[in-house]
Amino acid sequence: MTGLAVLCADDELARELKPRARKVTYGFRQGATYRCEPMRPFPIYRGADLLGHIDLRQPGRHNIQNATGAAAVALEIGVPFGDVAGALQTFPGAHRRMEFLGTFQGAAVYDDYAHHPTKVRATIEAARELRHRRLLVVFQPHRYSRLSALMHDFARSFEGADRVYVLDVYSAGEDNVSGVQAADLAHQVPQAIYVGDFTRAKEALKEIVGPDDLVLLMGAGDIKKLGDELAHKV
Repeated sequence: MTGLAVLCADDELARELKPRARKVTYGFRQGATYRCEPMRPFPIYRGADLLGHIDLRQPGRHNIQNATGAAAVALEIGVPFGDVAGALQTFPGAHRRMEFLGTFQGAAVYDDYAHHPTKVRATIEAARELRHRRLLVVFQPHRYSRLSALMHDFARSFEGADRVYVLDVYSAGEDNVSGVQAADLAHQVPQAIYVGDFTRAKEALKEIVGPDDLVLLMGAGDIKKLGDELAHKV
């Protein structure tokens, strides 16, 4: 058997795969070849052996999981654990993934590409790990078809936010066949307000944002432009 397949043990479908290559697993699940735990710094075990701890900069359970996957690949090809830990601990993060843009009225402003309910929920959970007074989310739905198909899931994905401001749908060139609107989502989220465009979103934030709040912008469209405006980058 040649090659290496590194699979997430926390994913049911991935666990059922039977690759022709040698199989190595990672994740939080007991029995994973490389197992991590949701704490800071987080430990990595190979079997029953503790390899060490990694102090990851990026918040979020999903980032611990992803870092463990990267570590598994590196360790399997012979990179020493110390080098793996050093690289992960100094990794600055990816563009538009909980990217810190600056401050607005004393509040930290972050931008994230999340545009699917699972990613929205994970990003909100990650933001909750950061110290803040309130978590204020601005969300730009991406594609009418996605919003229509996943409306129920989207409505439940904002539970960890204190306030949600919903922008108009970024169509990405798509026709609105279903007739769904961003306001429909806002009506299903108790703490949400439909604001429509960037101007109204900024006005709404001006009225409520204060020191130690966290403003989190999410979406796969052009919402980062709003973040840059808030952080005075334009």
